[in-house]
Amino acid sequence: MIPLRIHVARNCTHEAPARRPRLPSSTLQIYGQRMRSVFNTRFITLILLAPILSARISHAQLGTIVAWGRNTTGELAIPASLGAVRQVAAGGDWDGGYTTCLRSDGSVISWGSNLYELLNTPTDLEPCRAISAGWYHIMVLTDSNTVRAWGYTGTGERYWSVPSNLGPCVAIAAGYLHSLAIRSDGTVCAWGTNDYGGASTVPTDLGTCQDIAASYYYSTAVTMQGTVRSWGSNECGQMNIPADLLPCKRIAAGAGFQLALQVNGAVRAWGDNRDGQCNVPSDLRECTQVATGLYHSLALQSDGAVRAWGLNSHLQVSVPATLAQASIIAAGGYHSVALAPSPVVLAVQPISGPAEGGTRVTVIGNYFQANSRVWFDDAEATNVVVESATRIQATTPTGFPGESTVTVDTGSTRAFYYRPYCGSDLDQNGVVDGGDMSILLLEWGDCYAAPSTLAAPAPTPLLVPDESTPAPTPPAPQSARPTPQPRGTAS
Repeated sequence: MIPLRIHVARNCTHEAPARRPRLPSSTLQIYGQRMRSVFNTRFITLILLAPILSARISHAQLGTIVAWGRNTTGELAIPASLGAVRQVAAGGDWDGGYTTCLRSDGSVISWGSNLYELLNTPTDLEPCRAISAGWYHIMVLTDSNTVRAWGYTGTGERYWSVPSNLGPCVAIAAGYLHSLAIRSDGTVCAWGTNDYGGASTVPTDLGTCQDIAASYYYSTAVTMQGTVRSWGSNECGQMNIPADLLPCKRIAAGAGFQLALQVNGAVRAWGDNRDGQCNVPSDLRECTQVATGLYHSLALQSDGAVRAWGLNSHLQVSVPATLAQASIIAAGGYHSVALAPSPVVLAVQPISGPAEGGTRVTVIGNYFQANSRVWFDDAEATNVVVESATRIQATTPTGFPGESTVTVDTGSTRAFYYRPYCGSDLDQNGVVDGGDMSILLLEWGDCYAAPSTLAAPAPTPLLVPDESTPAPTPPAPQSARPTPQPRGTAS
C-alpha cells in the first residue's frame, strides 16, 4: 500500500523533514486558534498549536495494483516506480496479455505484451480520467472528454481513428477489433470491425445508456432504464439475455458470455459456461463491480472482497490471500488485476506522548489490512494489533523530542504471482529483482511465487511510436478467425 504521511507536532518548534516521502491518499486539515495545516504533493504535515475547534476531511481514492494469473508476456510485472494508481484495466488474447493503468496524475502506463504496440502510449496524450483495455487496443477518455485509442485496428493502421462526429463522451469500451463509447447525451457510438453479426451496428432503438462492454465480435449495453441490450455474434449464446433478469447497472463481456450486475447488487451470468464462468457462487454477497477475462469472472463485493470463478488454468481465479480489500477489479485474457486502496489515516489518539516511547495509541483510518505496520518516523511501532480495516492499536517506539511522522503501510506492497523461466533447475529461478522467492512447479509448467515484499520486476521499456516502422504482423485474417480454444491449452 502507498502510505499516508501525517506529521503530529509535539512541541511545534519546527517541521520534520520529508524522510520517507510517499504520495498522499488523503488530505486532513484541522482548524483552531493559531493553527495551520501544510499540504504538498509528497506528504501531509499537521501542526497542532492549540485545542482543536473543528475538522474537515477529504481524500482521493488511490491505491496499488495487485495482479495474479498468467505472466508469459510480463502482464504481472508491475513497474517498481509505478506510484499511486487511480484506475486499472487488463486485456489480451490466447497468446499474451497486458495491463494498463491511470496514475494519480492522469498519465497512462502499460506493461506486458507489446505485439501490437500496445505499450506505446502516444507522446502527446493529455491527462486522462478513464481507460479501457481491449484484446489488441487501448482506449482512453481524456480530461477534456475526448477519446483516444492505439494498438492493432484490424486494417493495418497503427492508431485507431475516432469518428469525427463522436463529440464529448462519458464512457468507453474496447472490444476485440471494435470500440464503443457513450456520448455526453447518453447515446452509444460504435466503430471498427462489423463482421459476424454486426458488433459495430448499434440498434436504432437502443436509446440512452449508462454502461457498455465489448468482446469477441459482440457488444452489449445497459440502458438508463436498466435493460441489457446486446448485438453481434451469438455463437455461444451470449445474446440470450435471461427473461427474469432484473434491472441492471453494470455489464461485462467475456469471450462468449456476459456478466451483469443488477441494481440489487446480485450478479447474473449467461452464455458459454464450459469452464464454469457463469456459475455465480451461491454465497456471493452484494457486489459493486464485475469483470470478465476470456473464460473467467470477477466480482467485487461491497465489503471490498474480490471473488473469482471460472477457468483457473493459470491461477487467474485464485485471489491472493494478502488482498483483503479492493476498490477496482479488471481481468485480461488469463490474468486478473485489482486496485488495493491505500491506507488512509484520519486520526491518532492520543496525539502526544513521551519521547522515550511506550505510549499505547489508536490509529483511526480506512483500508488497514492484517499485515499493516505503523511507523513513527523511521522507527516501527511495536505490539501492533489491527482490530479492523479502520482501527489499529500500537505502542510508540523510542523517538526524539519534537515532531514525528506517523505512517501506516502494508508490508506486502505488491502481492503477485510471478512466472519466471521454469527449467529443470529451479535454483536458477529463486530471485526476482533481488528478492528470494519460493518456487513451486505446477502441473502445467507455471511457477508460483509467494507474495513478495519487494517490487515486481520492471516491465519492457516503453517505446516511442515511430511512423516509419512497419506495422506489426496482424492476427489471423477475419475469414479464418479462431473459435474459442480449449481452455487449458494457452501457454
